[in-house]
Amino acid sequence: MPRSGSRFAETILNNYPLATCEGEFHSFDQGRLGRTDADLLEITPDEIRRYGDHWYQEVFSWLEKNVTKVPCAVGFRVFENPDVYGSDVKIPGLALSYDALKPLLEDRSVKKVIVERKDVSAQWLSMQRACYFHDFSSHHEHDSYIDQLHTTEARVQNGEFCGPPGVSNFTLYKQTVDSSYRRWYELMNRTSQSYFAIKTEDLDKIDAGPYELHEFVIPPARCESCSQMTRTISQIKHMVDERSQDFRKRVQLPDTPDPREGMSDIHFALLPGYQVLGESRIGLSELPWVYQCGIESSLRTGSKVTFWYHGFPEGDVHDDITDGRLELKRHTFQSGTPTGDWWIAHSSNDTLACPNAEVTVSDYIRQDILQRFGGIYMDLDLIILDDRLPHGPDGLPSQVNDNDVWKDHALVGNYLKYSPKTRFGQCMFDTWKLHWDAYLNHHAECARGCHSRNRDFDAAWGFMGPSLVTHAYVSCKDDNVSVYPASAFGNDPYPCNVGLVHDNAIDLNGDAYALHACHEVVSAVEDLGVSMKRNTTMANVMQDRCPRTLMRMHSRKTGRKQHVSQNLMAYFSSIRGT
Repeated sequence: MPRSGSRFAETILNNYPLATCEGEFHSFDQGRLGRTDADLLEITPDEIRRYGDHWYQEVFSWLEKNVTKVPCAVGFRVFENPDVYGSDVKIPGLALSYDALKPLLEDRSVKKVIVERKDVSAQWLSMQRACYFHDFSSHHEHDSYIDQLHTTEARVQNGEFCGPPGVSNFTLYKQTVDSSYRRWYELMNRTSQSYFAIKTEDLDKIDAGPYELHEFVIPPARCESCSQMTRTISQIKHMVDERSQDFRKRVQLPDTPDPREGMSDIHFALLPGYQVLGESRIGLSELPWVYQCGIESSLRTGSKVTFWYHGFPEGDVHDDITDGRLELKRHTFQSGTPTGDWWIAHSSNDTLACPNAEVTVSDYIRQDILQRFGGIYMDLDLIILDDRLPHGPDGLPSQVNDNDVWKDHALVGNYLKYSPKTRFGQCMFDTWKLHWDAYLNHHAECARGCHSRNRDFDAAWGFMGPSLVTHAYVSCKDDNVSVYPASAFGNDPYPCNVGLVHDNAIDLNGDAYALHACHEVVSAVEDLGVSMKRNTTMANVMQDRCPRTLMRMHSRKTGRKQHVSQNLMAYFSSIRGT
């Protein structure tokens, strides 16, 4: 109905790259948009009124011929002028009767978006204003003529009303509006049609998060097969279902060291480089507190620990927290190695031309390190709780996923242990090459058409990370590689337990071999710093596993520069949309 916000709803639809909502077919007075659109189609208003069984097909035919986006959805705005209370109740300017609209309403191939204003009083007042000032423009986002509204309110308060009974009489107007919507909803239900109902008062909320509306216009099911990437994701989900029982078994840690040379060595990598950190020279004390704790906890295990940095000149990252127990190395790709040769062939200016480039480079560097040296790769936000963990079996962690949307992220790469000589090690690199081509070609194959309320496939988030390691495991079936349950890394029942920094309700004793702190927990520790309560689970973990880091954090004499950690946190927040 008029003054329901349908013009703003049209704008929301048109902001979707695959939708075109253009024109209106409800008012055919000279100079009105409906008349212009009818003239464009060479259809007279009388023909539209009389031949309701085909006029809208002419509209869609024209739109389909003149809108070149593929795939696309086309549509237009249309109102009904109910006449159940007599011709004197009909709203001026609304030409189409229910009978003229009924063929369109009954056509199941045409999707219906119904915009209804809950506050009919406000709608009627807006109609009075339009009647007085002949201004039918949208005032939702900005009202350039607010004085019109004030004048209208004053006239209504004085008992002055504009228009015939169907407009001037609020009771009749409300009956008209209610009866129109009631007929529409009854027809939708009687013909078992799905429709998308929007309350005018919720338009701003829908504008901020339009995915559900977009899904209705173009269902996301097409994403499952629109590209090699989305087909691969569907295949991974299916394989995860077949092997999900593997993800819940407890992995036992040995009491003796891993006898294989170098397989208990721990590797960290500082990524991304100076472009994000905002510095060309840094000390490890400038990293987030949780990162420093992860380094200290790894050194406590007795394993050899190497800290790789990429994107900094040689010597521009220095160790000022471990008294030289940590081995610092600048990471470069080596020609003549499989991973190095791939990098040289696909990189430019020390990066990759792809979505989420910094994160993708990070994912590849961990591949390069393990393909060349074997052993253990760990994210910096992982704190070892059990010194036996580096001597445990080759493997990787699982994480809890409560729905099907992210099932292809069943496993994660924040902790990876494998030898490049194993079947799984080779499979990891082969899977990288397989995913890479699908990753690059997705946008072209899907024409940027994979937006979903729960997942934006066009962002391709995690396809070269969690999706890849999950795919490698479920497809290679290497019996020498174990899956650590989510509880082993402190991520059960949730992948990220922010409550760790607020109280001691979360008990990690017994089940957890390590704690993957996650971005939110790292940020919370940074924000709290010395203010973090000593009796929280996180404080207890730090006291036990990284007391020197905790002491530095609580010392007011450290003079620590904070902008490096702040830039890191801001960067990860931006790429995650938080």
